[in-house]
Amino acid sequence: MHEGITFVDGKDLYTEYGLYVTFGGWNSFIAWPSLKQYDSNDWQEEDGIEADLSAPRLAGQDGVVSFASDGQWSRFGLFVDYLSDGAYHTFDDRLLGRQFKLRLTQGKSRDPDTRLGFAQLQFANDFSPFADDYKRPELTNGLNLSTTDYTLDDRYLSAYGVRVLKGTLAEVEKTPVVKTALKRDIKTQAGVLYDDKNVVYKAKDVKLSCLMRASSLGELWSNWYALLWDLIQPGERLLYVDANGQEFPCCYKSCSVDEFYPTGKIWLRFSLAVTFLHDFRIDDNPCLADEEYIWMSTEAGDCLIDMAPIKNNTK
Repeated sequence: MHEGITFVDGKDLYTEYGLYVTFGGWNSFIAWPSLKQYDSNDWQEEDGIEADLSAPRLAGQDGVVSFASDGQWSRFGLFVDYLSDGAYHTFDDRLLGRQFKLRLTQGKSRDPDTRLGFAQLQFANDFSPFADDYKRPELTNGLNLSTTDYTLDDRYLSAYGVRVLKGTLAEVEKTPVVKTALKRDIKTQAGVLYDDKNVVYKAKDVKLSCLMRASSLGELWSNWYALLWDLIQPGERLLYVDANGQEFPCCYKSCSVDEFYPTGKIWLRFSLAVTFLHDFRIDDNPCLADEEYIWMSTEAGDCLIDMAPIKNNTK
């Protein structure tokens, strides 16, 4: 049942060592690496930061892989010994259609007492997901998904097969942390003296809860890495949120995978963290919409119709 699925340096993991990777065991490395720290200026009198995103680069990646055994733990030590012979080993998972070149860093936990024992090993992935000759594939939308609630650089996220899930809007509209202004705490005086002229906010991290769907595994991987490729191109990204009609300058930060089903109705649920860099204050001015919640604009089509004047006229 577990034969012919996962290979390490060409050896069948189950046949050779009696082990197999559990469901979700590869999630740490299916997720994208985080973005390396970039230079930035944090001006005290302005919201957010001024980030240098002229050459974004992905960091290395650490993660845990979960293994199980049908009571054949006598060979687990041999497996660890093999991983200790040379730093890098290539894991080829035929079910996922992915390869991972990893190095062992430490054992996390092991529970061999039950008939179906489990173990976790920690690995590092030191390599970029993009080869030097990588060419971004064309997007494919085999399921004809079409949602218009979120746009990245004027492209609907549904073009990647992505739907943004409930809870994301609350993340977008959460209040940022306030930057601390000039403050003096004098020992001989009660309380503190604080510069109360202006309130400005720090850049804020926003987690987008997402679900990616695809008609085939090949389509999913193409769209998955095309999205990452687009996210890490030089310069700021622009995330448009239809619910409040605003566009936010941002950059990619990190990613985590929550669930992945590579067979049947293929889908991947993940969290995409982006940093809102500046111009992220929520505009609370209500705008006019029709019965289908489509924004109504001026005759020239360049401005939304603000409801504030309408309210004033009714007084």
